[in-house]
Amino acid sequence: MWVLVELGSHVSISIAEEWDFASGVRFGGLLLAWGLILGRAATGNWHSCTATVIDFGRDGWAALILCLAGLLVELGLRPSRTRPFPSWFSCGLVPAFLYLLAAGLWLWHLGKWEGMPT
Repeated sequence: MWVLVELGSHVSISIAEEWDFASGVRFGGLLLAWGLILGRAATGNWHSCTATVIDFGRDGWAALILCLAGLLVELGLRPSRTRPFPSWFSCGLVPAFLYLLAAGLWLWHLGKWEGMPT
């Protein structure tokens, strides 16, 4: 998914070459949201390899939606000639928070996994 966002928006250039703090915060929030969703999806029930892969697909597909959203947001908020230094708050922290909120809502929707300690 990182490769798709990178190829579509060149986010690493915004972060590493243009030193855009908002892009770094925004992309960091996206990576963390992916990690939360895919980490929860990997818990699975571990009864068999097939069941684990099915659980991963069923619980982790929301990360693909965030991938597409992240690509669109990155294309819209990256630095440009008209806005060379986007606001780190409105163009960085707010989208990162929204990614994490979406991931948190998805995890809340999924609830506890089988074998989760109480």
